[in-house]
Amino acid sequence: MRFLNELKEIIFITLISSNTFASNQMFFHCTTKDGVISVYSIDDELMLTMKKNDSIVINYSSSLSKNSNFKYSYYSRFNTEYYRVTYSSGDANYSLYKNIEGENNDGGLQVTHLTNNKEYQYECIKTQTDKLDDLLNILECDKGSALGCID
Repeated sequence: MRFLNELKEIIFITLISSNTFASNQMFFHCTTKDGVISVYSIDDELMLTMKKNDSIVINYSSSLSKNSNFKYSYYSRFNTEYYRVTYSSGDANYSLYKNIEGENNDGGLQVTHLTNNKEYQYECIKTQTDKLDDLLNILECDKGSALGCID
């Protein structure tokens, strides 16, 4: 069963990333201890999904434009880069992150429930696709973020 699920995931990534589907693109895909996190576009929609145990538990989309509900923030200095792609929906904030500090890299999804201010961290164990920097040229910057924007 696990092999079948992994095969379905590989086929999904291949279809989304394939040049056959020129308007579709996988920007980020990683495996967590419980499932997978993906950010991808289908036509002019940007999608954020998180699957746990073959069930979709997070599924948000917004127009892939400067008026998107998705925002980015970015910070860099010598040997350090921080990327964030954020989305707010009602009672929760979602922040896909990638941190590069020298030889140490980590990434994942942080979910903050605004009603009780609880934070949940879903760390990537293995990253299959990482093109978050492509989104920095597409999405509007989150000017409220302490990280900042690309000049």
